Amino acid sequence: PYTYSGTNTPTTPWTTTQNGLTGPMLCTWPLDGNGQPIGHAYFNQDFVIQAGARLYVQGMEWRFAPTARLIVEPGAFVQFKDCLLRGGACGPERWPGVEVRAITNMPQGSNPAFPPNHGKMVFNNSTVQDAEVGVTLGKKNMFGIVQFAGGILQSTGSTFRNCRVGANFYPYKNLSPGGFELPNNSRFSTSTFTADAGYINHAVNGFDFAVQAQMWKVKGIRYQGCTFQNLRTTENQSSKRGQGIRSLDAEFHVTSRCADLGP
Repeated sequence: PYTYSGTNTPTTPWTTTQNGLTGPMLCTWPLDGNGQPIGHAYFNQDFVIQAGARLYVQGMEWRFAPTARLIVEPGAFVQFKDCLLRGGACGPERWPGVEVRAITNMPQGSNPAFPPNHGKMVFNNSTVQDAEVGVTLGKKNMFGIVQFAGGILQSTGSTFRNCRVGANFYPYKNLSPGGFELPNNSRFSTSTFTADAGYINHAVNGFDFAVQAQMWKVKGIRYQGCTFQNLRTTENQSSKRGQGIRSLDAEFHVTSRCADLGP
């Protein structure tokens, strides 16, 4: 029950009433405002979307244990629409977050729908919250060495709330067959990165919020019409309020939409 290798379509997405999950993973508590079960899913260990799988999820709440991750393997595809990913079976808890992985030395190409060597996560009007890192493109092993860097994250109208790090990109070059570096296919449109009074603080002294978008040696990631904010009022020193965007040897673009006065 902790892996998915099948396919579905945008017209037959997983929902609270129709999905491939089995009990006791699918919870019937709590109830919504109409007294009906919300039907969120709780994962007490990693849930892995395997290479070649295509998974569409709509209107679900996925909750994760403090040690459980959502892992999108190279060649896997997942789309969340109107969904919430968070930690804790009952109350909010910090959890590791999502890992989107890739075969690092393979190209993404020019925005393919289902890249064969890169995990791809599409996030539409959805929220990831309370994670150590909301979405990581790649991972580090136990020795701190980066592995599986690459992967694609495309976020539209979505929210990264109260994550210590919102989105984190490890070094990756999307090389064309001729050896030219193409823009990374990850992008964010009308998305919000925020920290508020609900932030789960693990620091002994002070506030451990770090950064909302972090990029290291990647090229061409776009943020269009996005919001970066820290709404907490208990930290008055700028050094303790975290950062919106942090980059190292990266090229990225922060722009407004046509109707906006500014990003």
